[in-house]
Amino acid sequence: MHDQEEAFDVRAVHRLIRGRRTVKPPQYSGRIIDRSIISEILENANWAPTHGLSQPWRFKVFTGAGLQRLSRGLPALYAAVIPKEEQQSEKLEKLASTPLKASHAILLAVQPGLSPKIPEVEDVEALACAVQNMQLTARAYGIGSFWSTGRQTYDARACVYLGLEEGLQYLGVLYLGYPKHFFPPGAREPLAERVEWIDTDG
Repeated sequence: MHDQEEAFDVRAVHRLIRGRRTVKPPQYSGRIIDRSIISEILENANWAPTHGLSQPWRFKVFTGAGLQRLSRGLPALYAAVIPKEEQQSEKLEKLASTPLKASHAILLAVQPGLSPKIPEVEDVEALACAVQNMQLTARAYGIGSFWSTGRQTYDARACVYLGLEEGLQYLGVLYLGYPKHFFPPGAREPLAERVEWIDTDG
C-alpha cells in the first residue's frame, strides 16, 4: 500500500490534537527523554508546510550540561534588552532556572529571506507549523511541551547572547519534559463564534 493510500485512525488524530497541552518545566518529573524520541520530534518538525520548500527553521538542542549554557544566555539577553527600570529580579531568576528543569530545550529560529519571492512573515509561519508538529509528536509520546517567548525574544541582539549565527531570527525556546502528573484538561470557546460559512454568491 502506498503512503497516500494509508488509512489513519481519525479519532486518534482528533484526540491527539485536542489533548495537546502546555506543560511548563516546573511540572516536569526530571525523567530524561531518550535521544531517539527527540530525533523523531525534530524529524516531524522538518515535515511542516513551508512555502517553496524553503524550510527556514533552525534548531539548537540543549540537554544535559548544555542546559547550563542556556540558563546563562537567557538572563543575559533579558538584562541587555529590557530597560533597567523595567527589569524584574523574579524574571531573571526564572529565566535562569527554567532550562535546568527540562529534559531538553530546543532553541527556535528561522533564517529569513531565503527566497526574495517569499515574505519573511511566511518564514515565521512555517516555524510555527514546525513547532506545532513538535508539540503534537511530544504529546503522542506522553511528553509535555512549552513554547516560551517574551518581549526580549524579538530583539536582534538575541543572536549574540544565545550563540545563533548572524542573520537568524530567534523565536523562543521549546521546553520538553515528562509531566509529573497527568496532562491537564483543556477548554475552548465555541467554534461557531469564530467561523463564518459563506455558501452564496452575492
